[in-house]
Amino acid sequence: MWFQRAVKLGDGDANLQIAKIYLLHERDQQKAIKYLEKTIKAVYVTDGSIEEASRLLKQLRKTHR
Repeated sequence: MWFQRAVKLGDGDANLQIAKIYLLHERDQQKAIKYLEKTIKAVYVTDGSIEEASRLLKQLRKTHR
């Protein structure tokens, strides 16, 4: 809930945290991919989050082939 509020306030890094929750706890890769893509496209996001989101997306896309 807090990460979703942060996203609404413009915190792009929170998208990455939501994606990790979907990956680790919910086991929902499709939703995780959606939030990883949002992380990369966000206006206010750190370079580290973009790099991590890109790496995770690459790994997930390899497993979906």
